[in-house]
This record gives sequence, structure tokens and C-alpha cells, in this order.
Amino acid sequence: MKQIFRFHLCWALCALSALAVTGCSTTAPAVPSANAAATAVSATSPLVIGYTEGQEQVLAELKLKTTFEAYWRTHAAKNWPQLFGMEHAEQLPNLEFYTAYHAKAWPLLEIQVLDAALEEQQATLTLRVRLQSPDKKGREHSMHRKDRWQRAEDGRWLHVVTDPMLAGIKQ
Repeated sequence: MKQIFRFHLCWALCALSALAVTGCSTTAPAVPSANAAATAVSATSPLVIGYTEGQEQVLAELKLKTTFEAYWRTHAAKNWPQLFGMEHAEQLPNLEFYTAYHAKAWPLLEIQVLDAALEEQQATLTLRVRLQSPDKKGREHSMHRKDRWQRAEDGRWLHVVTDPMLAGIKQ
């Protein structure tokens, strides 16, 4: 009995950790355009976006840089309805669930692109993410994560939802 409880407790803590650290990700109604998304987010966002040598050029050549930066600045600004329109998944939850799920996301301080790889119409980026604990203002956490992007038929890039709490949820 104790082992089952420990398993469920461990699973719940892992799920909460993933939620707190990254919020979430998913497919949604079409967003007007990457440029519209980029201009809708304030350029004064405190989020710092950096690139290791050569990675900024790689994203620019893929025509992903503007959308990538707009996505993460939108996330940092906690504009969940706009972010929802930049997501891709086989099955997205509704906007209300998506917004509530992201409500406790840790504030993003910095994202650095360490590597980018393209395979057909998908890009996989390796990121270093620095976050701030929402309850302890001085406490920060750094982590590495894979960030996936899918090029839509119309050429736009959409962020691929990899969070199991959002991908494939049935309505």
C-alpha cells in the first residue's frame, strides 16, 4: 500500500514540477501570423533570449527565429489565449483548460538556444531555460529542454505540445 502511495505521490510531484516549470504546450485555431504575434508582445519583455554561436543564423535561415522569439515572449508575458493560437498537437484541450493549466507557470527569465536540428518539416531545439520561483522571488531554477516546432502547410511554424497533460486530452 505504501509503495502505491509513494508511486502516486512521485508521479503527482513530477507532473506538478513539469507544469510549474514550463506551463504547457498544444494545436489550435490559426493564429493570424508569426509577424502579428511578434508585434503583439511588448519588446520590453524582461525575458532574455540568447543563442550559442551560429544558432541565431540557423533559426533565421529556417524562418523560425521571429516565431520562436514571439512564442517565448508571449509565454513570458503570460498571454495564454495568444499562445494557444501558436500551438500544435493532434488534439488540444479547450482554451479555458489551457489557460487555467498555464496560470501557475513559473516566470521565464532567460532562454538560450544551444542547438537546432531540422528533419523534414520539424525542428527540434535544445534550450537552456532559466525560471523564477513564483513563491520565492529570489529562487531561480535552470533546466535544459527540447523544444519542438512543426511547419504547417501554409509555411507557418507552430510550437509542438509535448506536455502529456495537454496533448491528446479528450473534450
